[in-house]
Order: sequence, then C-alpha cells, then structure tokens
Amino acid sequence: MNYDRVQRHANKLIATYGKPATLIRLEQSGPAYNPTTTEVEYTVQMVETGYEIANRADTLIQTGDRVGIISTTGEAPALADKIEIGGTRYGFVKLEPLTPGAATLAYTFVARK
Repeated sequence: MNYDRVQRHANKLIATYGKPATLIRLEQSGPAYNPTTTEVEYTVQMVETGYEIANRADTLIQTGDRVGIISTTGEAPALADKIEIGGTRYGFVKLEPLTPGAATLAYTFVARK
C-alpha cells in the first residue's frame, strides 16, 4: 500500500488543528579536541493529544507530561532533542515514529519537564 496520500492528510490535519513547537538539538562543531556545542532550533508542527487519567497508572505518563503527535514536515525529532511548547522546555521520555510499512506518517511522543 502507498501511504503518501495518508501522510499528506495527516500533515494537513496536524497543520490545521495543531500548533508550532520548537525542537532544540545540541550540535557540535569545530575541531575534535575542542568542539563547540550549540543549540540549534527547528520549528515543527505538533498537536497535543493529552491522556486519560484512568490510563495513566499503567503507563510511564506522569502528571504534567505532554503527549502528542509531531508532523513529518520539517526536521525529524530525535530522542535526545528537547521540545519547547508554549515557552516551556521538555525532554522526550518516549518518541516513536508511526510507521506502517516503509512510510513514517508522524511521530508520537511523551515529553516531561
């Protein structure tokens, strides 16, 4: 099955109902013996899906965590990245691609302060 159409539709829905967030990635440059680490920011589109209180006890989700979906348009997130939502910075606790077959449709995440 070709998932291109499904991926376009998912990205359109996230763009319509979601909001921008910022991925923060630490990147190193310069010589290996004295590298310089800088924060590089990438804007992504995401939607918060929230979580059910009843389901929280059986999962890794804690009070205050952010749960959502990141669009595949733009930079692909990595577990080591941080995400800034509404001016608050979070670290990824869980980050997984939603990948039926060979196409990545979106990225699901749980993020924590």
